[in-house]
Amino acid sequence: MLHHAEFATYDHSSLSMTTGGAALPAATTRRVLAELCPRLYNGYGMTEASLTLLMNPRDAVRKLGSCGKATLLTESRLVVFDPQRDVLPDEQVSDGEIGQLIVRGPQITPGYWNRPTESARRLRHGWLYTGDLFRCDEEGYHYFSGRADDLIVSGGENIYPSEVEGVLLLCPGVREAAVVGVPDPHWGTAVTAFVVCSDPALTEQKIDGFFRESDMIAAFKRPRRVVFVDDLERNPSGKLLRGELIASLD
Repeated sequence: MLHHAEFATYDHSSLSMTTGGAALPAATTRRVLAELCPRLYNGYGMTEASLTLLMNPRDAVRKLGSCGKATLLTESRLVVFDPQRDVLPDEQVSDGEIGQLIVRGPQITPGYWNRPTESARRLRHGWLYTGDLFRCDEEGYHYFSGRADDLIVSGGENIYPSEVEGVLLLCPGVREAAVVGVPDPHWGTAVTAFVVCSDPALTEQKIDGFFRESDMIAAFKRPRRVVFVDDLERNPSGKLLRGELIASLD
C-alpha cells in the first residue's frame, strides 16, 4: 500500500490496522505510523498457537519493532536455543539475550494430525516450542530475531537475517530486502541479500558502502553478496520463501 502509485491521493486517516504473517521491519513501521495509520497493532502468532503476542498502538513508537507482550490467554517464555538436546521450560535466557519462544494457553493446538513424531518434538513439558527466536527487554516486550531454521552461522558467528534486513531497508534505494545464508568455501555460510530496488541506480557497491559506514551492525554481518530481483518470493500470507530464493541461485 505504501508503494502504490496513487497512495497519496487517498484519505486513510480513519484506518486501524493489525500486522501479521511476518515480522514488520522497524523502518516500515515508522512509515506506516507516519504516513498511513497511527493505530497499528503489531502481533505475533502461528497456526498452532493463534495470537500469542500483541503490541498496543500506544507503545508502537516507544517500542519500535516489538511484537509486544503475551496476550491475556497466553503464557510465554524465552528459553535457551539448543537443537541438540531437550531444553526444559525453566532454562530461560536473561533480558536482552536471544532465545526460543515457548508458549502455552487454551488456544494452543493439542498436536499435529497423524504426525506423532512432530507433535512430540514441538509439544513438550506442557509447552509449544515455536521454533522462533526472540529477545525480550526489561519491560517484557518481545523482539523477533528470526526462525531458528533461518539462523546463519558464518565464520563461527550467529547472524539473524531480520537484523541485517532491518539495516538494508534503511539504505537509500532499497524497497524490499531478504537475507539468507548460502554455502561458502571460506566462511562456511555467506550472508547473501536479495534486494528489490526503488532506485535503478543502486549498486552492490553502494549497499556495501552503506554497511561499512553504518554503526548499526557489526562488520561481519554485512552481506557478502547482493542479488537484485524484481520481487521476493512469498507465500499467500506474505512470508518470505527463503528456500526458494536460495534455490534460484542454482
